[in-house]
Amino acid sequence: MLERLHENLIGEISHSRRTETLFIVVAIVFNLIALAINTVVAQTANASNYGYGNNSAQFRSDVTLDGFLLITILVNTIVVTVLANGRQSRGKLLDGLMALYSNQQVDQYYDKSLVLNDSSRSLLFVGVVILLALTAIVAPLVIRLL
Repeated sequence: MLERLHENLIGEISHSRRTETLFIVVAIVFNLIALAINTVVAQTANASNYGYGNNSAQFRSDVTLDGFLLITILVNTIVVTVLANGRQSRGKLLDGLMALYSNQQVDQYYDKSLVLNDSSRSLLFVGVVILLALTAIVAPLVIRLL
């Protein structure tokens, strides 16, 4: 019974990490694509300001830019939420695993600092996603407004 519990805990931790990796990769790719699209749209809106287009073209560019910025905010909010929930779940699973190891008197073979490292790594991933999201949002706004 303990072996099945151990396998279940390890499986859940592994599944959580794979899910987190998938969301991180999707967020990074999405933010880079959003940055490129938003930058082009912002430049198009600026070109409309300087007599190269008309007001309706500028309006369409602004609405498109606003839409992409909103989508960028929503996607990144979802990703950060998933990463935070995954971090909490893994923390609980690792605590359970440590309790199991302690009850079986094999906890001396597992370094408790690995639990803290997992939490720190998750926070760094969230930081990267937030930084890329801010870049994908702020850079086009700077281009558009200046």
